[in-house]
Amino acid sequence: MPRTARLYARLLLVPPLVLPGLLGLRVVSFPEGLLVGWALGILLTALAWWGIARRPISEMGLHSGGALPGLAVGLLLGLGWAVLPAELGRLLGEAQFGVARVEDADRFALSALALAVAAFGEEALFRGYVLGTLEERWAPRPALALGCVLFGAGHLFNPNAGPLAVATVLVASWALGVAYQRTRSVWLPGALHCGWNAGLALVLGQPVSGIRVPAGGVLMPIEGSEGFLGGAWGPEAGWAWFLGWAVLAAGMTWLLPPRRPMDAEERAWRDLVREG
Repeated sequence: MPRTARLYARLLLVPPLVLPGLLGLRVVSFPEGLLVGWALGILLTALAWWGIARRPISEMGLHSGGALPGLAVGLLLGLGWAVLPAELGRLLGEAQFGVARVEDADRFALSALALAVAAFGEEALFRGYVLGTLEERWAPRPALALGCVLFGAGHLFNPNAGPLAVATVLVASWALGVAYQRTRSVWLPGALHCGWNAGLALVLGQPVSGIRVPAGGVLMPIEGSEGFLGGAWGPEAGWAWFLGWAVLAAGMTWLLPPRRPMDAEERAWRDLVREG
């Protein structure tokens, strides 16, 4: 099979690799279904990369390098980028914060874990597997643009998707991809994605990409106009959060030029050195 055909064949595996996470959320329940579904999704994604792409798992970003700084920076950035537009809304009179409440601490903790696993599962799949596959055929930035389109298309089927919601997903996908291409690991983009989801669902008590998260509690519940908070889709369909991601994506693109992935010859030399 020609090389390009093999790449497209690997991309056809994306829907089946997403399926465990979708079924876990839609068929089982939250948070248990999301947690188990995306844990299985991560395993299947790694197996597809290793068994079908025939490349080491580390080359899709699943390695220990840069884990601690990536996690710390990503979580803080994700949480901050979720909460700061809400504070802007309060200052502009568009929103107000309520009183924190946690009715079920165990469910709240399990929800945080499920959101984290789902975020890292999506990053392993769309940044590690999909973007890593596209980079075998295209240069980093064109490959990233194609990866963003695929990531955005995957969110079109979420409830209440609209133009601004999808635009925010595309811009966020670009920023996450830039983080991956710079670090060549899933830690920074995964933690950024995790902090963002947790900020919306657990801190602000808002839907995440059209999905309401029954987490058993909320730390800074926010109320405001539908136009500001994005309606049923959630803040990702609000103008303040779109602008936040646009600024972050532009800044990361300027500050974090991509590191080129190893090509076949470089991998062969690396393996030869290791064997020697």
